[in-house]
Amino acid sequence: MEQELLKQFYLGDENAFSLLYSKHAKGALLTAASILGSANDAEDCVQEAFCRAYMYRAQYNSAYPFEAWFYKILLNICRRKRYKLVNKSINEADEEALQYLAAQDTGARYTELYEAIQSLSHRHRECIVLKYLCGFSEKDIAQILKTNQNTVKSRLFKSRAALRKKLGEEDLQ
Repeated sequence: MEQELLKQFYLGDENAFSLLYSKHAKGALLTAASILGSANDAEDCVQEAFCRAYMYRAQYNSAYPFEAWFYKILLNICRRKRYKLVNKSINEADEEALQYLAAQDTGARYTELYEAIQSLSHRHRECIVLKYLCGFSEKDIAQILKTNQNTVKSRLFKSRAALRKKLGEEDLQ
C-alpha cells in the first residue's frame, strides 16, 4: 500500500500527496517545533518542506524510506529558518513552542523535558528529536544529517547524559 502511494506521489497524483501529508504532517510539526522552538515557524517550515517534496519528487529514490528523504528536506529548511531567527527573542519562541506542543498529547513532565532538550546544542537536539520523537534509526539519522553513524551515536550518548544530569534520572535511555 505504501509503495503504491509513493508511486502515485512520484507521478504527481495530488490525492497521494494529500494522503502523505495527512500521514506525516503532525510528526513533522512536532519535529520542527522541537528544533525551532516556535510553533508558527514550525508550521511555515513544514508547509515549505511539503511543497519542496512535491516539487522535487523526481529526486526521491524509492530504495530509501520516504520519511528519511522528507525529514532531510524538513531539517534543512529548519536549519535555514533557525539562522534567520537569531534576532528573535528566545523566551517568546520558547513560549510559542510550549503552548503549541502542550496542546498536543504530552505528559505531566513535558515542560521540564522540553526545556532540558532545548538546552542541548542544536546538533545534539536534532539527534534526540530525530531518534525519540520521529523514531529514526541511527543509520537513518546519519543519512538525514549527512554525517557518520558513529557521530550520531556519540551525539545521542552525550545528549542522553546531559538530559539525565538535567532531569536527575538514572534510567534515561
